Amino acid sequence: MVEHLRDQASTAKKRLGHRGAILGLLGIIFILLGVNFATNAASPALQEAYNFPLRAFPLTFWAGGFIGAGFIGLVTAFLRLGQDGWGFSVLAGYSALWTFLVAVSTAYRGFTGGVTLVLIWVTITTLVSLVSGMRGPDDDD
Repeated sequence: MVEHLRDQASTAKKRLGHRGAILGLLGIIFILLGVNFATNAASPALQEAYNFPLRAFPLTFWAGGFIGAGFIGLVTAFLRLGQDGWGFSVLAGYSALWTFLVAVSTAYRGFTGGVTLVLIWVTITTLVSLVSGMRGPDDDD
């Protein structure tokens, strides 16, 4: 039984590779972030920072987008190198959109606390973009 589990874990590790593991982790983070947005009411400070995107759609809509993007990232993490691009594209695109909307909200409302959020989201978007171009030693074509 233990041998069988070890074989399955080894197969999953080989199938994921370095990019897939990071993509899967980012997918899980996006899903958890979406669940957090959907289940918890935003504090007044976050409502101020997210004023612009919340004018267009409620937070539950954006939460659904995070959950959907995370699910796509998690599923595509198990695809081969070169086929996982959809996952990276969706995660980078959605985080870039969210970064832009928070930046507009911060600039429009003059909310200084939003600058920190913008920097966090720029970092997340940059991380996703950098990992999408990464190749590990175990990755094969």
